[in-house]
Amino acid sequence: MAMRRTFRWGWLGLALVIVLLVVVSPLRGLTSRALITVAWPVITVGRWLGDRLQLSPTSRQLTAERDQLQRQLTDVTARLYETNQQLEASQALDALAAFTQATKRRIIFANVIATSPDPGIQSIIINRGSDDGLQLGQAVVSDRGSMAGKLVSVHQTFSTVLLLTDRQLVTTGRIQNPSQSPGVVRGERGLTLQMGFIPKTDDVKTGQTVVTTGSEPLIPPDLLIGTVSSVSLRAGDLFQQAILLPAAALRRLRVVGIVIG
Repeated sequence: MAMRRTFRWGWLGLALVIVLLVVVSPLRGLTSRALITVAWPVITVGRWLGDRLQLSPTSRQLTAERDQLQRQLTDVTARLYETNQQLEASQALDALAAFTQATKRRIIFANVIATSPDPGIQSIIINRGSDDGLQLGQAVVSDRGSMAGKLVSVHQTFSTVLLLTDRQLVTTGRIQNPSQSPGVVRGERGLTLQMGFIPKTDDVKTGQTVVTTGSEPLIPPDLLIGTVSSVSLRAGDLFQQAILLPAAALRRLRVVGIVIG
């Protein structure tokens, strides 16, 4: 299309020159070489005008193509994210199934369908409820079988899980050291866990693991809670305190298990 328009403008310029040669008498005596010399700039100008006139629709077309490519890129990105989410959920299910088989526990699988929008509340909502046999206080585990939280609200088809990192959640733990040191675990600012009431004389070190004690009715023993990150004992304190790193990746939960037996 651009070549045709340029071609037309070139011929239009030539036609203008011929008309000038015929109408204006002083130009009638020019030779063919002079005619070409006079006509060529006009033809060149005609081609230049043709190119400029073609620029506007080309610019609009490029803008439209750019917008279309951006829409396609957005669509591909969304599909890639959805595929990645499905892949993570599938991998989590496989890991949870392996944990169930290895421990011989009775576990109900559930999908995480929402998280709390309030940063001060560490909780998730799952798509299982009383119709599935869930009860208040049951332990919720991550795909690797680590303790993730407890059921604090159970409805017919969905339930709310309070995560370990929420300060309102309290559970009992046991450090896997020679003394099997007991303590009370609760959330700490939504990031870590704090374990208190650890006997003062027990040898507690960083890197030691902490598991559930089984002293709570619906929380089975030996579910992994986390690892000791630091230990503190101030002068005059009757107990030690430890900061724990949770074993479960609580910010990336896609699939969880509810331990029912």
